[in-house]
Amino acid sequence: MDVQFGYHFVITMRGERRNFTIQTFYSIFSNAFNMLGEAGPAHALHKAQKITAFTNGIRDAEATRCAINARKEISALPINEQTFDRYFNSLSADLNTFQTLTLARMTETGAPTRRISSFNTG
Repeated sequence: MDVQFGYHFVITMRGERRNFTIQTFYSIFSNAFNMLGEAGPAHALHKAQKITAFTNGIRDAEATRCAINARKEISALPINEQTFDRYFNSLSADLNTFQTLTLARMTETGAPTRRISSFNTG
């Protein structure tokens, strides 16, 4: 993992995608945010900046939909309750529900539940 700090930081992951979960993504960002905070007040991000940075890193379409819903949900809360952790918990719950329902649907219809990471055509 490469991390570059500053107001605009970059996190680059290299490795297997199938073992990369939203919880892994959260841990990476949370650790980066903590490191920025430890570097001093000039480097620390406020709540909205953390949420924006995390959301901007999401590339999966369904996770993006969940992120939008989570942002709407926490925006309705009092400002002091609009935390990064609360945002992530909302996003994660929505995404887990989607994945559970999708898996249940696949099981009911007899669709395969295994993912193929590669195949050889020759």
